[in-house]
Amino acid sequence: MKILITAVIMMAASLTAQAEIRQQLGVDQRVDYASLAKQGPWDDRNYQLTQEDLAILPENDHFVRNVPAFFKVKARKANPHITEFYPRELYHAFLIHYGGLLVDGVWYKEGLGKYYHPYTLDGKPDDPRKGTVVNPTGEVVLQNDGNEVTIEYNPYNNMQAVAGANANGGQEMYYTTDGGVTWFASQVNPSSCCDPTVDWSTTDVVPQRTYQADLGSCGFGGCNIRSSYSEDGGQTWVPMIMVDGDQSNDKEFIHVDRSPTSPHKDNVYITYHKGNVMRFARSTDYGTTWSTPINVGVDTGIGSDITTDSAGNIYYFYPGLDSDSNNQAELNMLKSTDGGATFQAPVVVSPIRGRFDFPVPAMETREVFIYASADIDTNNDHLYVAITDETSDSVGYGTGSANNNHAEIRVFKSIDAGASWTELPKPHPTADKLTVDRFHPWIKVGENGVVHIGFYDTRHSSARSGVDFYYNVSTDGGATWLAQGAQRYSTQTSSNVNNGQEWGDYNGLSVVLDKMAMTWTDNRASSVDAMVGYGDNANAEPTFNVDATPSELSVCANDIGNLSNLSITEVLGYAGTVTLSVDSAPAYVNNSAFSVNAQVPPFLSDFTFDVDNSGSNGTDIISLLASGDDGGTIINKNIDLTVNYSEGITSGSSLLTPTDAETNVQTKPNFTWSSDANAVNYLFELSTDVSFATVDISETVTGTSYTPVIDLQTSTDYYWRVTSQSPCGNSTSGVYTFQTTVAPGDCPIGTQQTDVYYYDFNVGAVDLIFKNGYEPISPQPWTIETAVGLTNWSLQPVGDGGSMAYQGDDIDAINDSSLVSPLLPLPTGIGPLTLRFWNTQTIEDRTGGCYDSAILEVSVNGGAFTQVLDADIINNAYDGPVSGSWNNPLPGGTLAWCGDPMTATVFNVDVDDYAGSDIKLAFRLTSDSSVGRPEGWVIDNVRITGCTAP
Repeated sequence: MKILITAVIMMAASLTAQAEIRQQLGVDQRVDYASLAKQGPWDDRNYQLTQEDLAILPENDHFVRNVPAFFKVKARKANPHITEFYPRELYHAFLIHYGGLLVDGVWYKEGLGKYYHPYTLDGKPDDPRKGTVVNPTGEVVLQNDGNEVTIEYNPYNNMQAVAGANANGGQEMYYTTDGGVTWFASQVNPSSCCDPTVDWSTTDVVPQRTYQADLGSCGFGGCNIRSSYSEDGGQTWVPMIMVDGDQSNDKEFIHVDRSPTSPHKDNVYITYHKGNVMRFARSTDYGTTWSTPINVGVDTGIGSDITTDSAGNIYYFYPGLDSDSNNQAELNMLKSTDGGATFQAPVVVSPIRGRFDFPVPAMETREVFIYASADIDTNNDHLYVAITDETSDSVGYGTGSANNNHAEIRVFKSIDAGASWTELPKPHPTADKLTVDRFHPWIKVGENGVVHIGFYDTRHSSARSGVDFYYNVSTDGGATWLAQGAQRYSTQTSSNVNNGQEWGDYNGLSVVLDKMAMTWTDNRASSVDAMVGYGDNANAEPTFNVDATPSELSVCANDIGNLSNLSITEVLGYAGTVTLSVDSAPAYVNNSAFSVNAQVPPFLSDFTFDVDNSGSNGTDIISLLASGDDGGTIINKNIDLTVNYSEGITSGSSLLTPTDAETNVQTKPNFTWSSDANAVNYLFELSTDVSFATVDISETVTGTSYTPVIDLQTSTDYYWRVTSQSPCGNSTSGVYTFQTTVAPGDCPIGTQQTDVYYYDFNVGAVDLIFKNGYEPISPQPWTIETAVGLTNWSLQPVGDGGSMAYQGDDIDAINDSSLVSPLLPLPTGIGPLTLRFWNTQTIEDRTGGCYDSAILEVSVNGGAFTQVLDADIINNAYDGPVSGSWNNPLPGGTLAWCGDPMTATVFNVDVDDYAGSDIKLAFRLTSDSSVGRPEGWVIDNVRITGCTAP
């Protein structure tokens, strides 16, 4: 005890010596606050004492080493009978009520665990960094002339992060592998605009995926919603995947359900609006494909966000636009309990004083955007949502002038799954609301329940026209924020941006364990940049992780010694003891055991269990509990093991569809088979080889059907079988065969494709690769025929793989020029004959059709050239009608191609009707009187193919 008391006294003296006592923080400047350190150890709550408060203390008040002056005042006010000496339990009382000293914003809760204390205290001493002034370790310019930056750390490896920003040329993506110190650009999304959004899958997706979405191919009334994913931490991305492609959408955000207890874990969700009608789409296959988007909500709106809880419920937030015209906009919440299939009636989180946007001096042109930023505390499912709003003394409803409007941050919380909402204290001062604006927040809840928020703040600009990025944090669920107030995170004030984009529409903030980064638009030195500020998360807390390998086991009745290897690892130096136990298990599970238990991580433990024969076929869960105790806070983590139970050996399934020897089967058939009572899953196999020496598709499924994700080859014989799998023993079905449909241009089964003519243009216009004696006696060159304007076709190294190809420029004047083939006699008896050519297009299009145009024409036996119609084009029919305005040489309404752009594609055209005739082909490119595309139309690898015996 003597040693303990000495240590406490020494700590109190040390803290007082370290304290920076700032006179200006005191509420009564008549008080010499530094002198209060003579009354006891310094505590920041002394700043609240007035001269009248201190009058209750005797002139030579007894010095109590471990009790600060403010508590002595409280003690004497509550107990006027105290004379010269204070009760000996005064220190205990101080700990009961306050837990420890508050010095320079750091709460030293050394008393917790020794005495009872208020329920608001979390029972664990803080990391000594907690509450300290927050400054970024570094600031990185992601993109010059960039804005609207988003960022997300990998929740399972905070050395990885991805970011996106609006940049010159479109949305640019970035990645880091060192926690944010250095960044690399991965790509500018093709044909993209803006509004980057990113998120990560769980590590159950192998390889782990990170997702992004953008606005692409924007038209006059909006853009397409597109997504992509990366399997290497954002270094490379798959081609953009269309979510909603009618060019009328805006303001998308993406979210991944990562809750380990969610039935919809790893679903990916996108929210956006179409003409202010709120929209929603989901992917249940890790971003590979997307559902048909649906309209949600009643009120129109914009600026939505999504989060999910531990049960997989979706919470969809958006500021409404007062569609009922009652002069009151509202912050709405929509809830889905079925993974986004349907949404419940809206809940009003709060009325909003503003509407859509409003000007302030720092954002007088684009105006402050009212959007929702939402997150959830994964420890208790408490919901948080933040918005910018006009202050109560602004004009309101978005109608006032910049000088008369004032902006503030509002934060709301729900502890009952969104049924009711409470507004939290402001994360910034309010007394200066007439001279300082705060706007564009981003909120994030750390894995330890700490609430982080960042926003623009104009306090360092006397005219409210420049901004800094500020940060605040709450360790008590938003009840209070940092005692010293929001902290400046940017290191320099940005002057007013005088372009139409200004600060953009939103910022970013990401926190994972000890890493934190914020993103904003920065204009220091009048250079508008996309900025990342990165540093330590002063509110990170040590914890541990538990992984199970395998996490899914298949067991047979009466199996013993079933095994899953558990790995318990520390995070941030966690030093508590972790005890493993079975939280819940099916009745047939018994004799469970852990080979190693009650250790300080890291350690490994083998979890073993037996099963008896009392179970039924099906899937169950064993829930394991890992409970960590570091002498203060108890951390409980559950990890679920999926158990597929089988009562006995399988008997085998009967194949149903496609039936054996069926023909004309579509290229995405639905394979079905009968159920096997004892099967825990089924192995589906498809091959073009009856012996299955090579397997084209091998998929394990739990149901009795399977549909391929990609199309099968047309005109092909396939073989399929199903193995009913059980840990008790497998059974394989017989083999069925079927034949897929014969598509236009296909060779009949039993024949092979043969080139009749093949031009690749690598040695000039006379570059015929001779095949099978069908060519003329003397090969003739391709020619250029120009009816109007310039000869705009030439051989350039822009073909397939950079080879030589013909390129026709889409020029910005009236023009009509064709690339014409030599005479091509077509044989009979080897049909169907098919024209195939590689091409790219960058030709001026318009909504629903073309301004400039490309068509294919044919001349038969010396006759006039006529257009090849859609009926003969096997893939990639014409894009739409040519405009009748602007003097395009083609008649208005003519169907034409006008990819703007269209990436390299092989077009196939049925020319079998011309067998036995001599034909010429013309690739005709026309343009109107204005606007061109220099890349134009590129033609390469022109082939006419037929079918012959092998």
